[in-house]
Amino acid sequence: MFALSFCVLSQAYGREDLRSTAEQKDYINKLKKELLQIKKDLVTLETNNEKPAGTPELSPTIPEVSDKTLSQSPLILKRSTSISATKEDLRRIRKGLLELQGGKTTETAEQEPSLETSLPVRKVVKVRQHNNYFLFVNPGIAFAQDREYSQAVSHHKSFLETRAGLELSIAFGGQIGPWTIGPEIGYRRLGYKSISTPSLPFNTKTETGNSTSYFFALYSGRDIALSHQLNLNLGVSLGVANINETFTFEIPGSFTSHNATEEGSRFQGSIRTAIEYAFSDLCSAHLGYRFSYVNDIGDFGSLLVHQAELGLRLNL
Repeated sequence: MFALSFCVLSQAYGREDLRSTAEQKDYINKLKKELLQIKKDLVTLETNNEKPAGTPELSPTIPEVSDKTLSQSPLILKRSTSISATKEDLRRIRKGLLELQGGKTTETAEQEPSLETSLPVRKVVKVRQHNNYFLFVNPGIAFAQDREYSQAVSHHKSFLETRAGLELSIAFGGQIGPWTIGPEIGYRRLGYKSISTPSLPFNTKTETGNSTSYFFALYSGRDIALSHQLNLNLGVSLGVANINETFTFEIPGSFTSHNATEEGSRFQGSIRTAIEYAFSDLCSAHLGYRFSYVNDIGDFGSLLVHQAELGLRLNL
């Protein structure tokens, strides 16, 4: 009787073991098909860089293996552990594929892959270079309004008509966000071509005459970005100009010449605006306008100068 019972139990256990092995083989075959499909999708994505047409969708779920159908044999337990690990890897690969294809995954929070295991996505980010210093080079043409000239002896007020001249200034310093601040040095030369005295009936041309200035100032400006390449710069400079004034003219009906000279240092202030076009993060060209005011010196009245600039800006 005991032998008969042992035989029946052995046959039942053998049938259960065979059934469990058959289910595992079927499960492994399904996994192999999934892996082959994933490999095809990866090759297609790497070749065409787009979603493959006509590719069958992955199965939404992978069949679970019940613990009841597994034998407690060490070999079977080791094989089931390997299958579970492969199943988890498949879920993570499927997640990465769906993200590359632009799809949305419906995995649960417990199945969410970590950043380390998901497929990498390359991003290109352009970072604008951060600059700490600036250099303005501002050459231009200067135009001055008629300048008042009054002799203390004659008490007659005359006006000097000016010629267009040249001006060059260089500003350099620190860049703090949109603000620029630093010293500025410059040179200006204007010519005189005639003098007129409304209270006297004569108007004569000067034989020689010019106004020369060397100036040193503190420049402060503000950048206003209009686009990635266009920028508006507004600035103010305050400083001191060393001026040399001289001209010579003849009084009509007389063979005598009158010479006038003055030299000294006076206050100078200016405001500036310029539109800048950036060729790169390091260099830009600008077209600007500057208005300058210079205090009177001796018999020469104040000087009002308009300047058109075409220069360069370097971001260092």
